[in-house]
Amino acid sequence: MKFAIERSTDFYIKEDHPFRLLDARIKMGVSAALLLAILASSQPVMPVVVIVVSIAVLLAAGIPARVIMARFVPPLASVLVLVAVQSVLIGETPLHTLSVAGISVTLKCEGVARGMHIGLRVFGAVSILLLLSFLTSAHDIFRALRWCRVSAMWIEIALLMYRYLFVFLEEASAMAAAQRVRLGYTGVRNSLRSMGDLMGAVIVRSMEQGRITHESMTARGCADGIPIAPLPPMTWIARSGLAGAVAGIGLAYVLIEWGIR
Repeated sequence: MKFAIERSTDFYIKEDHPFRLLDARIKMGVSAALLLAILASSQPVMPVVVIVVSIAVLLAAGIPARVIMARFVPPLASVLVLVAVQSVLIGETPLHTLSVAGISVTLKCEGVARGMHIGLRVFGAVSILLLLSFLTSAHDIFRALRWCRVSAMWIEIALLMYRYLFVFLEEASAMAAAQRVRLGYTGVRNSLRSMGDLMGAVIVRSMEQGRITHESMTARGCADGIPIAPLPPMTWIARSGLAGAVAGIGLAYVLIEWGIR
């Protein structure tokens, strides 16, 4: 199970860490407030502040820097595409002209600035999700969502998806290793064929596992759903802390948006 465990965010932080012991509802409320502040921001200052603070908190919690940076690699491709599209379609001030296959493409200053701002929003949102996922166990997040009156059916689906995500990752890793031993990734054609076979095998395995899981749950008396332990009522201190944190985020947003020019 080493492959699956090391890719779980629960692997990198101890259960008795102060950040982990904080009420999940507080962390989710603060994350939602930060996410709204980033989406509503008209300047790049707010996303940059959130990114820096989130990375600093993750490093203080003991998360390796290489793991944090690796989580930012997947959205980087989307950000580059956004910047490229925005720089071509938006603005009037020419920045640079490129010749692609005999076609002249002019990059505009306004488009580049807007694309970079959107990219900062993307990275800011990713940093918030990383902060929440690393400092809060998935089980606590699901319990907090149930406390927020999210449908029990969706919570059950999310629980099963989270459980079997790492199972399928491990199986896909084992199948890919077997394909490499059989030289399945020598050349572009073989690589595409092996990748298609791997994806098909994982899909078939997931459908089979879904049937087996349904039968197992029914046999164990889970026809009415997976029992989820409810969270205790929030204490007055927890409610006050959440309200203060959200108010502080709102004040910071106002100061950054209208106080910094």
